[in-house]
Amino acid sequence: SKVYELPATSRQSKGTPVVNIIQIGPDEKVTSLLMVPKDGKGDKFFIMGTRAGMIKRTEITKYDNIRKTGIIAMGLKDNDELRWVKTSHGKDVVVEVTEKGLAICYNEVQVRAMGRSASGVRGMKLKAEDRVMSMDVIDEDLAIFEESGSKYHGPDMLVVLENGFGKRTMLKH
Repeated sequence: SKVYELPATSRQSKGTPVVNIIQIGPDEKVTSLLMVPKDGKGDKFFIMGTRAGMIKRTEITKYDNIRKTGIIAMGLKDNDELRWVKTSHGKDVVVEVTEKGLAICYNEVQVRAMGRSASGVRGMKLKAEDRVMSMDVIDEDLAIFEESGSKYHGPDMLVVLENGFGKRTMLKH
């Protein structure tokens, strides 16, 4: 939906259920809400990630003409679900982390741009019982790994486990 089509409400109101704004089936759910500037400046791609480790990179312009009934954004295999949709500039870094503690970090240009209904490519090979727990896109300007002497200047990743333990790791590792 367009922002100007959303009903205006007061600050104290409960709002409007999403199913009253867009047409979604009973077995579908909203994965992500994104704001994309109409002038086309800024981000150029959508990066989509699934629980089974599939990644898809599609130009934002492929989604300009959306019908009220929606369009297929990504073909999914059985027992897989679309969990993350992020925007990117075209040279950003993708990070995926699994439930079993594995992580992968790669440049998004390694994932070719695809059409709307494509299923994507494997972003991370998983063991049978493992699933992707989180995916994020790091801006190319922030993902610069510099070392001067013994000091590291670059982004870190913080992983917090369900029992409260955490680990901070340099993203370059």
